[in-house]
Amino acid sequence: MRLVLTVLLLISAAPVWAQVASGTAFAVASELLVTNQHVVAGCSSIEIIAADGRRKASVVVADADIDLALLRASGLKGPTARLRNPRAVRLGESVMVFGYPLAGALSSGGNFTSGLVSALRGLRDTAGELQITAPVQPGNSGGPLMDASGLVIGVVQAKLDALRVMRATGDVPQNVNFAVSLEVLAEFLVKNKVRFGAGSKTAPMDTAR
Repeated sequence: MRLVLTVLLLISAAPVWAQVASGTAFAVASELLVTNQHVVAGCSSIEIIAADGRRKASVVVADADIDLALLRASGLKGPTARLRNPRAVRLGESVMVFGYPLAGALSSGGNFTSGLVSALRGLRDTAGELQITAPVQPGNSGGPLMDASGLVIGVVQAKLDALRVMRATGDVPQNVNFAVSLEVLAEFLVKNKVRFGAGSKTAPMDTAR
């Protein structure tokens, strides 16, 4: 399995002392990382925490319409993600999520969860998104959604607002989370001339690998 370099993002909003937030990003090429646009929106500075320490990062491009952003972190080293090719994602296939939810409260080494693709469209039938059952929390946004062979098939984006739905329907939704689709991610990288790696799906691996 080829590893995916996944990092914790620390984000400051202006003024710097007013707010510090966090999210997840993953490397797609040398010194380039992907995360969600909403993670970095309105930020005055961005710092990443990787295995080899902390460093500043900057936004190369951000697209609010598809909720993706490309970051540059000079000197960043480590493996880069491979996107699955062919890009078709199947309803019901296994998915894995790795990220840094609830930074400061949960493990500083990151959290790994698994689930299924539960729908091929997002909230209100939105194209370009996937619905997944893998548990995610605030801070998972921007992390890689991977298939059972470790290839990236999306970018973790959001979870359904359970309290809002409960107030509206009287029922608590379970495991309703969303990711930007592989097709949208690949088109975003191609549009911005990022030379990313690709790979074909192989036999499923044990999750501990």
